[in-house]
Amino acid sequence: MPPKDSAPRPKTLKIGFLWLIKKQLTGWKMNNRFCILTNANELEWYKEQKHQVDHNVAGTFKKLETCELEETEDLNGQEWCFSIKSGGKTNYFGATSDQDRMNWMVEILKLRQPAEIISLFDHPKLSKHAASALCNLCNSKDHVVNIVKIGGTQALVGFLDKLHPVVDSKLIDSIYLVLIKLCERGLSNLALLATG
Repeated sequence: MPPKDSAPRPKTLKIGFLWLIKKQLTGWKMNNRFCILTNANELEWYKEQKHQVDHNVAGTFKKLETCELEETEDLNGQEWCFSIKSGGKTNYFGATSDQDRMNWMVEILKLRQPAEIISLFDHPKLSKHAASALCNLCNSKDHVVNIVKIGGTQALVGFLDKLHPVVDSKLIDSIYLVLIKLCERGLSNLALLATG
């Protein structure tokens, strides 16, 4: 059977299972859903993984590049929850671990422009997610040039002071690796400007 819509599908950025958690009159209802985050700034979910083949979407959250993203308290006994808010609509999701929640939130933040991500470095709950997202973006040469131009190197250096050396050691290591990459790229851009 051919897919319902024959338009080209957006690029998949992350897939996996999340608990979709909804508030109802009788309490919280939880459903395990197969989720796909796309470069069309959307999070789609399906009742079952096999439904994504026919693009039989059970729900979609759009405009993720401008959404409010937040870690939330455990809901209905489900740990590792987060919420996505946009246009008066809020959806709650539960991940399979703290690291899984972090990964989903970082991928959603990466849909934003680097300057917007840097602006979250002062956010009380999203600063580490934002730093991780910016580090991830540095794997793309296009983003590296932009991040250097907008002062991302200085922002990451400043952010290091906020981290605990033991608790945040993995993030600190990631930031140092990215700083090396940004500095190398920044120096090669300066060399090009000097010879040009």
